[in-house]
Amino acid sequence: MPLVFLIRPVVIKVRKFVAKKKGLDYIPLLPKFAKKIEIIIVKLKKRIMPKKMNEYFTKMNKAKKSNAKSFEYKGNTYIQVSTKTGMKIYKKK
Repeated sequence: MPLVFLIRPVVIKVRKFVAKKKGLDYIPLLPKFAKKIEIIIVKLKKRIMPKKMNEYFTKMNKAKKSNAKSFEYKGNTYIQVSTKTGMKIYKKK
């Protein structure tokens, strides 16, 4: 499936080049089909793009990476606690 999306831009580029060489305007083969493919590409890019983390998770990740004992979020203090398996988590004080 990915090959279809890689081939299409090359074909369009060649067709545009040939049309320009002949002095004609480039006209897509199937404009409705081209629009559908563009919509599919946009949807795939949205699915691939990572979502932004909310404020709590960004602060928690920053604290985890620096191995901080605590961090504050919206007036609450979260302290680092170790689970039975040794994983570090943050718990509201």
